[in-house]
This record gives sequence, C-alpha cells and structure tokens, in this order.
Amino acid sequence: MFSPSIRRRAATRALGLFLVCAALWAPSVFAQVRSISSETPVTITFLNATETPVEVYWIDFEGQEQHYGALEPGITWEQGTYETHAWRFKKAGRVLGVYVANANARQYYTVYDAGQKPLGPADFSPDREEPGLQVFKDGFSLPYRPITVWSAEEVYDLNSSNTFLLSFDALLETAGQELILAFSHNRVPWGAPGPDALTIRVSPSDQDFWFRTGFYGNWLDTELYYEPSEQIVRTGQTQRYTVALTDAAVTVAVDGRVMVRASLEGVAFERKGHVGFVVFGNDELEHTRIAYRNVSVSRPPTPAPAGGLAGEAGANRDFGTPANTETPEASEAGRYFALVIAVEKYSGATIEDLTFPVQDAQNVVRTLTENYTFDPQNVMFLRDPSKAEITNALDRLVDQVKPEDNLLIFYAGHGYWDERMKQGFWLPADAERGFRANWLSNGTIRDYINGIRTRHTLLISDACFSGGIFKTRQAFTGADRAIEELFRIPSRKAMTSGTLNVVPDKSVFVRYLIKTLRENRAPFLTARRLFDTLREPVINNSPLSQVPQFGVVHNTGDEGGEFIFVHRR
Repeated sequence: MFSPSIRRRAATRALGLFLVCAALWAPSVFAQVRSISSETPVTITFLNATETPVEVYWIDFEGQEQHYGALEPGITWEQGTYETHAWRFKKAGRVLGVYVANANARQYYTVYDAGQKPLGPADFSPDREEPGLQVFKDGFSLPYRPITVWSAEEVYDLNSSNTFLLSFDALLETAGQELILAFSHNRVPWGAPGPDALTIRVSPSDQDFWFRTGFYGNWLDTELYYEPSEQIVRTGQTQRYTVALTDAAVTVAVDGRVMVRASLEGVAFERKGHVGFVVFGNDELEHTRIAYRNVSVSRPPTPAPAGGLAGEAGANRDFGTPANTETPEASEAGRYFALVIAVEKYSGATIEDLTFPVQDAQNVVRTLTENYTFDPQNVMFLRDPSKAEITNALDRLVDQVKPEDNLLIFYAGHGYWDERMKQGFWLPADAERGFRANWLSNGTIRDYINGIRTRHTLLISDACFSGGIFKTRQAFTGADRAIEELFRIPSRKAMTSGTLNVVPDKSVFVRYLIKTLRENRAPFLTARRLFDTLREPVINNSPLSQVPQFGVVHNTGDEGGEFIFVHRR
C-alpha cells in the first residue's frame, strides 16, 4: 500500500506525462487540464523567453482559465500557488505551454515560442574532462576550475540575421567568482594561441562589466546604464541574463534591466560561431561552483526597411501616407522612446505595498510596442526601482534621445503632496515615510522633462496627488489644428489620474487608458484626444470620484504642439 505522499507525487508525474502527450495532440486537449486541490504552498518563477508578451492563466478546479495578466518579454514573475495547480501560457490565443506545480518549494518555468530554441546540457560540450561537472535536466553546474563549456553547434550567425539573443539563468556562489561568456567561431578563448573570441566578464566583487576581443588588451568601449556602486550581480541568487549581439554592439541585461552596452563598430570578431561559458579558475575558490540553467537562443528575422536609417536598431519608422491625409515626413518623424516605471513593493515598513502597478505597467508596455511605433529596444521598464535607478534612467535618456525624437514617461505607484512646500513627490521603492532623501519631487521631474531635448514629451502619472506636476493646471482649449502642425511644434504635456487626491490601487485610469489605446484604429491619435476619450469613463467609474487632469508642464519648453501616437499599420 503506497503512502498518501507517494500517491500524490505519482499523480503529479502522471499529470505531467499527460501534458507532454497532450502537446502532441490537438490544442483542444488542453481544455481537459485542471488544478487539483492541495495544501502544499509553493512559489514558481515564470520567465518569458519569447519576444512578445505572454498571457498567463491559472486553470481552476473546473478546468476554466482565470486570467492573471500579461508577462512581458525577458521579465520574471514570481507566483505563489500550490502543488498540483496548473498554469497555462498563451500568445494571440495560441497555447505556448502548460505547467503543473510539483512539491518543490521553489520552481522555475520558462515560456518559449517557436522562434526560441532552448539549449539543454546535450547541446554543450566541455573543452576538457572535468569530473566535477554536474548536469541537470535544464542546465549544468561547474566547479570553479579552468574549463569552458561550448555549444556543440554554431548558434549565432550575424551574416543571415542582424540580431542574436542569448538568455540564461546564472547562480554564483561567492563574490570572488567571475561570470564570463565567449562568442567564438573556432572555440578559442582569449588565453589560448590564436584567440578569436568576443568575451564578456562581470563579477559580484566589483560590479564591473568588461568586453574584449582576441588576446589581452583588446578592450571595447562601454556605455554603462548603472552606477558601479549598485549591487547588480549578486551571489546566492539566480539571476536572468540576456545578451543581444549585433554587428554594431553587444548589450547585456540582468533581470530584464539593460546594464551595459559595448560598441562593435570597426571591431574585428567572428560573425558566426559558438557560445561558451568560461570558468577562469582560482585555487582559493575551487570548492565553489557556478550554475547555468534555462539557456535559450533566438534569431529574430531581419526587419524589412521601413524608412529612416537602414540597418540601424530603432531606426525611424515611416508614418505612412493615408489618402488625403497630410503627415509628417518619415525622415523627420524621429524615434519613440518610453520610460515605464512601476513601484509596487516598498523596502521599508512605513509605506504600504500596492498590488496592481506592475501589471498595469506591463500592459502599458505591451500596448505601446504592439499597437504603436514604440520599438521594444527603445522602451525601458523599471520594476520597483529606487530613486537612484529612476534618475539613472532619466540621465540615460538625456544622452540618448535626440531633438527629433519623442518620449513618453509613465509612472504608477505611491505619490505624496506636501501642502507646506506646495510640492508633489513620487515615492520610489526605497522611500521611507518622514525621510525625503529618497523621494522624487515634481520639481526634479520637471527639470528632467526640460533637460531631455525631445520634439515631444508626454508624462502619464497614475499616483495619488499626481495633479501636483502642473504648476498651474490648464486644460487644452481651442480647435484642433492639422496633425502635421501639431507634430512639428514642440510640446511638454502631462496626463494624470487625478488632482490633489487619493486614487485607488486598482487603477480605473489605466484601464481606460489601455482600452482607448487598444481600440483606436486611427493612424494618428493625439494625446489630447486620448485624454478626452478616457476622462468621462474614469470619472463615472472611479470609486473615489477621481478627475483626470491634462495640461502643460510649465517652464519646460512647451510651444503648443501635441504628442502623437502613431498606429502600426
């Protein structure tokens, strides 16, 4: 007679086997999956390794889908659930996968698409025998002794595809270790005769990324998007790395946040070859290990030219020319950038956590990139950032954005209005009640809006007391002018979810913002028309009678123009 725990594990394995078999049958078979009641709580980390948002569903006890939200590309999502509970992942109605939780307290599941190719341990081979190498179902663990594990086959080819993406989870045990990657045609790293590798290195001890090609000394120029004092690379914690390789540059993101970029302009390196995980070794650290899991590669197709600078990432998009519609010239359109900030979890005990900002912000990112001409590489998403991380992102935009470009800044989180100072504040994740050093004032935000030299900047703020961004609140008046004239004249506008009042955690404002953007079918949508469409539904459906505001951010360079959302055609 089997014990209940053995029977439960056997049932879970049987259900997992059914899912594998079901994947080989018609998609309708997935409808038979359902969650089974359990009292064993677990945590699953979902990772979206596709290039588009993925819809996440819990499958209830009746087999019905309960929508939990959209998981953005490259983003991880920690989900509390129970053993034997089932989760489904879809894109455009197509099932990408189903995961049934097992009894492990911590679990990981990566969502892949047809355009993504997972690489298991069988797809790699070490450059020498190493008895300490451990192989798992989804990866391998290396002792900290000299060894390189190379992909057995060539996995990147920049001659046929202009971008190569590598993603993996890494776990470093101690601060003295180094995480080193190599891209090589002949599988020859820098320390051997005739090296041909492009190598990337970072260590928790110094938080310093470096890049080089060939032998020692061939260092590449880098552009950092973080402060070296920040603890980006951590020990004892699994982190997700994404490396984007093109002819022009190599970029590294950690846990969905871009950290560093190195220029490859004029640099000689092999455009086709293998990827390797390198351990340089250290006698004092031989007892420690580095683990790599969930390795995947993708080869996005080369996009067809769409106006602007041919072959350049984030090139200007052609606005199109609908019949009898006067439009801006494609060469003058500029790029569309977005900085999307969501603060949900606060590090201090003095500020209450929120529930919905991250989900709202992810849906904003999805809507902008899918429906409008915001290219994903030009959208920064900050999840629970500190004040320093927000200002670092704004500093990056000061340097990156050009005068012909357009910028949207979205903030969801707590806000505060100080009546004595007549000043409003955003509260980043490291904010503390009563200590304003880590608060972000509206004055600072206005300074950045003034300093980031765009053609148009639109600020959308969903926070308590967000109306304080306006020095004076001035609703737009007067008749619409031609789209072209509105586009040509610089603007600095803001749209907020309320005035100097409290707004709900579950945002009615964001719901109608996204609804309006998604339902719009016009080729051009002005910020004013967007606001006019959502204002009344928000007022009528808000439990706190919030009244959205729209106006000029004064003394920042507004000349009366309009931010225009350009629909993808």
